[in-house]
Parts: sequence; structure tokens; C-alpha cells
Amino acid sequence: MTIAKRMYLLVAACAIAMIILIGIALSQVIRVYEYTNLANVNGIPSIMELAKAENYYQKLRLNLLRHVTATAQEEKDDYAGQIQNRRKVIEEALDNYKSLQMDEQDKTLLAAEQKMFASYFDQMNHVLALSNTNAPEAVGLLQEADKLAVMLTAKLDEHIVYNQRLSLQDAANAADIKQAVVWEFLGIAVLCLGIIIALGVWITKRLRAQLGVEPAELTVIARNFVEGNLTQKIVLPETDKSSVAYSIRVLQRTLDGLVQSLGYVSQQHD
Repeated sequence: MTIAKRMYLLVAACAIAMIILIGIALSQVIRVYEYTNLANVNGIPSIMELAKAENYYQKLRLNLLRHVTATAQEEKDDYAGQIQNRRKVIEEALDNYKSLQMDEQDKTLLAAEQKMFASYFDQMNHVLALSNTNAPEAVGLLQEADKLAVMLTAKLDEHIVYNQRLSLQDAANAADIKQAVVWEFLGIAVLCLGIIIALGVWITKRLRAQLGVEPAELTVIARNFVEGNLTQKIVLPETDKSSVAYSIRVLQRTLDGLVQSLGYVSQQHD
């Protein structure tokens, strides 16, 4: 393998390591963002819709009680109008919640609440009808409706607590992913660093073996050789039989031997 190819290999290893780290970073950042942002786009809005439904439901219950206790028809009509307005807000909140459902348990809770609301509104209409005629049975039916109202309030509270727990779980998942990412980064970084160091050491050893000596020292040897210095001392390991420095030493000794032979022949001729 040529020197250029070895350097390309080292550069490629560095580039691949960076690509892997960046890829993992982006994917995990997206996962953490999805979990943490879920509270903004789902968790908080869902709790707000449930809280809105419960808030207006409690106001509706109070209006229904006042409707039953009111004596003037004008008052009853005013309370009846408020009851219908609050019912509309409750139904809108439950409809809005459908797009915010997070899992099957969430859907089950919403379905149960809608069923209970339907039953309550049915009882409410009977109470209003009796109350409009000032029938004494209205009070007893109101008490029966309130029993369902208590259960419905508990169901809404349970649903809100469940959504809070889901939001906390999402936050915990995000924290777990962050911790896992830290360890993944450390592991991959150490692995990539080890590969790069190993490649660097291997390339350095191979270059050192091919050159025989350090590049700066080889430059001096080559310059002296070009200048005609055939007596410079080139110290190499006994095992070195193929490096550039070894080739220069062999050539230097060969030329030095030729020069000495020519000198000897010249002296004999004289």
C-alpha cells in the first residue's frame, strides 16, 4: 500500500468516525426533542381540555341546582341558558381532546367519560323538565343526578392524573435517552479514537520501516550522498534490508568501493 493510500485510509477513518457521531447525535437529539416536546403539543393541552371540561361541568351542576331552587320562571330561563352554554363548552372540550389521545388507556378513559356525561345530561334534562313545572320530584332526581356527578368528577380527576403520569414518563424517557446517548457517544468516541490511533501508529511504523530513519535524518543522508560524501556513517538495524536508507548505504558503499578501486588502479599505473 502506498503512502498516499495509507494517508487516505487515515483520513477516511476520521471522516467515518465524524459521520457516525454526527448521525447518532442527530437521531438521538430528535428522539429527546420528541419526548420533551410531547408535553407541549399533547400533555399540557390534554390536561387543559380535561380541566376545562371539569371546570364548566362544576359550574353546570351549580346552575342546575339554582334552577331547581329558583321560584321565578325568568330566573329558571336564565339558568337554563347558562346550562346549555356550559354543556356546549364541555362537549367541545371533549371533542378537542380526541386529537390529543396518547394511548389505549387514554381512549378508554375518554369513552367512559363521554358515556357518563351522556347519562348525566339525560338526567339533567329530566330535572330541568320537572323543575320548570316546580314539581317536587325535581329535588330527588337532582340528588340522583349528583351521585353520578360525583363519580364523573372522580373519573375526570383520574384521567387528569393519568395524563400527568404519562407526561412524567415522557420526561423520564427523555432523561434515559440523554444518559444513553452520553454513554453511546463515549463508547463510539473511544472506539473511533482507538481505530485512528492504531491506524496512525501502523502508518508511522510502516513509513519508518520504509524510510529506515527519521525523514529529517534521511534528508541529511540523501543530501550528503548527492554532494559526494561517501564516508558518512549510516546506522541501521541488522534486520533492515529494504529501507530507503539501507539502499543509500549499499549504494554509498558500492560507489566508495569503486572510487577506492579506481584510486588503487591509478596508483599502480603511475
